[in-house]
Amino acid sequence: MTRTYHSVVTPRRWRITVALTATALGATLIAPLPAEARVLRCSDRIDGRFASVTCHNPTKQSRTFRAVITCGWWPDTHGNWATVAPGQRATSSGKCGGGSGVGAVGVDER
Repeated sequence: MTRTYHSVVTPRRWRITVALTATALGATLIAPLPAEARVLRCSDRIDGRFASVTCHNPTKQSRTFRAVITCGWWPDTHGNWATVAPGQRATSSGKCGGGSGVGAVGVDER
């Protein structure tokens, strides 16, 4: 005897499908800003195990940022959060606790 199964969309399956679609759409809408959307103008400095980022704020609103430090052969770290007023500069810095020192520095801007 051969049985044929038909896919029936029940209200429960419909709710699950709608919920999953909404979740996927929401994740797309709250994705991080692309690099082009960053507004601070920053420069970095690396000296062995120490790294710092100095940022200038050209906007009319205060901005907050921190240094994101990639350490070689050691857990990565980050600098302190710094708030920079309009037209001003601020610095965030950190240190790799060991390993081969700083490999790269980035900026986490909020």
